[in-house]
Amino acid sequence: MDGEMREKITMGMMVVCLVLALVAMFSTSWLVSEGDESEGEPDATSSLTTMYLELGSSEECDGTVAVYDAMDMEAECDGKELSIAWSEVCDEMDDDDACDTASAGMTATICMWLGIGMALVCVLMAVLPMAGVDAMDNLPEMAGMIASWAAGGMMILGLILWKIMLPDGDASMGMATYMAIIAGVMGLASTAMNTFMADE
Repeated sequence: MDGEMREKITMGMMVVCLVLALVAMFSTSWLVSEGDESEGEPDATSSLTTMYLELGSSEECDGTVAVYDAMDMEAECDGKELSIAWSEVCDEMDDDDACDTASAGMTATICMWLGIGMALVCVLMAVLPMAGVDAMDNLPEMAGMIASWAAGGMMILGLILWKIMLPDGDASMGMATYMAIIAGVMGLASTAMNTFMADE
């Protein structure tokens, strides 16, 4: 494989890394839990920072929000789906599992956004010269190398820390988690391919 083809492939992989990571960050399905209908438990999903409960109706959701309001907790309804931040549950109810989940989510959020920022830098470094823009030409080669390794590395680190910090529970990993894993692997694979694969 010649250098030009390798650069195109690795840039494409980094773009995929960036897109998947962004989609994952705005998704509400990092964790998925099916409720027990016999006990009236609703289905639940979770983003890194917020819990979502699928209630029976919009009226039930509004009533539940009113209960949370009485407890000085901020919750919202979108139709029959109720959302409330894990940090709210932690602060107001002193729930250890909620506090652990909130801490895990915040740690992963920071790592994921750092990884996304580094992936964006890598994509811009590759794309801008093609458009005749030399704004990033003054960056040292080492900075580009650090950014490329950090893109996938920070995402994977965030996911590992998130999984370790999460409390034990019945929730399973959702689609967003798998997208984030693929994003991190793609970012690392792109950099490894560009670094270690020799030109023919």
